[in-house]
Amino acid sequence: MFRSNTVESVQETGLVQVDAGEGVALAVPVTPYIEVDTGLRKVTSLVPSRTGGDVYLWRNGRMVFIQFTGLRTSTMGTGTNFSALTLPLGFRPSLNTWDPKPLHAVQSEPQYAGDPPVLTVPRANIGTTGLIRFYGADPAQAVYYTATFMTADPAPETLPGEPA
Repeated sequence: MFRSNTVESVQETGLVQVDAGEGVALAVPVTPYIEVDTGLRKVTSLVPSRTGGDVYLWRNGRMVFIQFTGLRTSTMGTGTNFSALTLPLGFRPSLNTWDPKPLHAVQSEPQYAGDPPVLTVPRANIGTTGLIRFYGADPAQAVYYTATFMTADPAPETLPGEPA
């Protein structure tokens, strides 16, 4: 039979304590919910050397959503990696987020005349420091990428960018 401590005890200690019987016990830290909803923010201004496209960021509670729409920078290079931007405190992932395969990015013909082809991002990394890197980028292509992850950061004191 499993037993756990009371809600009051969890709130007081920050731990869920579970007794599984037969000498097996477990204490799990509880991360409190943070009431924050930044709304969708346009944070394109955080991208150094940007030559096109936009970046959007949103935090709701502990969930963070980021979207790159047609991003191009002058620091992209064929077969190389590039740092797109560093997320501000309040939006950084709790764990390194590593996408070894394309995620929400495909190689295709431009949708509209004059648009560049879409980049298949072979790999993307969002580190706990907030640094977002793409690997294998081509300057003739645009990055379309979406990620959602959890953060343990406190609520941001100031909001980045501008309302979208």
